Amino acid sequence: MVTKKNICVLLTFCLCWYGASSQTVIKENQQQQFFNTVPKGNYSGIVPIGNDRYAIVSDKSPEDGFFIFHIDIDSESGVIRSITNEGFRSSHYRNRDMEGITYIPKTKQILICGEGDNNIYTYDLTGKHSEKPWTKGEKFRYLYGNYGLESLTYNEKTDKVWTCNENNRNMIYLQSYTSDGQLDSCYEYRLDPSSSKGYPMIYAHGVSELCALDDGRLLVLEREFFVPSTKVGSWVECKLYVTDFHSKKLVTSWKTELTFLNYDIANYEGMCIARRLRNGTFILLLCSDSQDQYGGVLKDWFKTFIIKPS
Repeated sequence: MVTKKNICVLLTFCLCWYGASSQTVIKENQQQQFFNTVPKGNYSGIVPIGNDRYAIVSDKSPEDGFFIFHIDIDSESGVIRSITNEGFRSSHYRNRDMEGITYIPKTKQILICGEGDNNIYTYDLTGKHSEKPWTKGEKFRYLYGNYGLESLTYNEKTDKVWTCNENNRNMIYLQSYTSDGQLDSCYEYRLDPSSSKGYPMIYAHGVSELCALDDGRLLVLEREFFVPSTKVGSWVECKLYVTDFHSKKLVTSWKTELTFLNYDIANYEGMCIARRLRNGTFILLLCSDSQDQYGGVLKDWFKTFIIKPS
């Protein structure tokens, strides 16, 4: 029997479910390249540090450290107007396959994680890093190389830092820290199954980046990269999810390919909130790893979305 009480309960359930649903993409912009001003690299992480300036890591740079780029983004369209390279800030240590980067404004500290040593270090804005790394989470003690730390993100409202591994048998560990480096919570996150068919020459499947939101949830970038022996026919599929640590919902997905006529393939590894707009809407900025513009074919792509919380 349908009663007013039953209808109210049902409506309440539906509204709660809707409130926990995905973010909404207002606009997706075409990817852009700036070959005249952006040096070829392996850009794997990006974070704003104020005044339209961004710290960016390249996982194959000659030394440990980060670039500073000035990125001018139109606040209405989200289109990138220009990118200027302001130089590299070196720690004068050797590169440790740097994959993730974030920034804590209240301490003016940059954090960088590396797959080579599977550690997180703090840096000042000149590039000098701390002597000791942050404490390693239990799940990460035996994960190295492509199984190790891949991402870093910080949110001022929650005052939490998050990191994760790239993959471990389709299991991702989402590890949080307090902003002063104390271990906090750890959650399991399950990757989507692989969609590849055939036998690739190069293959990568995992989480390439996280982005912490004001409400405590995370945006998670799942990336699948397939390269056949012929190279032509290579593709990258990206899926952007939002998770509340109990479930995940798809926000958007896109695929880029390498064909005889199309060279837009892009391996997106860096992601951050570039600018906050009205009513919680924000511009999401992504950068890709071109493997130093491999073969003169791959490019250092940048891409933006305008996203509104549901």
